[in-house]
Amino acid sequence: MFGLFKQKLTKSDLADFLLHLEREWAASWLEHSNEGGNAPERGYEISCHTLALFVLTAAVRDDIVRDLVHSGFCESRGMSPGERTVFLELVSESYSRLFPALNAFLSNPSSGLRLSMAIQHELSMYSDDTEDMMQGLTAFARFMEQLKATHGALGELKRKYRVEGLQ
Repeated sequence: MFGLFKQKLTKSDLADFLLHLEREWAASWLEHSNEGGNAPERGYEISCHTLALFVLTAAVRDDIVRDLVHSGFCESRGMSPGERTVFLELVSESYSRLFPALNAFLSNPSSGLRLSMAIQHELSMYSDDTEDMMQGLTAFARFMEQLKATHGALGELKRKYRVEGLQ
């Protein structure tokens, strides 16, 4: 009954909230890359943002919210229409590798290594890191921590608000 009196958050509001999380998650991936003291290459930075966006879209599987998050990300980065198209193609390619691995993991938790290697592959495409098992497991742990934290934050939003786009 008290849920009727909760303030409503639109899908656009939810996307704005998720973009704040994206910055935190991307910073976490980038921080890991800076441990050696070297600034990451531009491609690696893009991979970190792509993984952060993947965490969010894995938590909120609503196409409209996903599109709003992607659009908001591109706008916040000041991307030209051409840059936006290229970036969204890169994201789509990454998701085509990551979501099958995530779905396999969700249906069979013993498939965690597959997901960890898919995440590590995204990171190693633009760096000197090799795709080894320990790096993959570390990346998997970071992904799971971020996914859990995202679900926790979304749970808090649902507790306080009626949120479009969240079941």
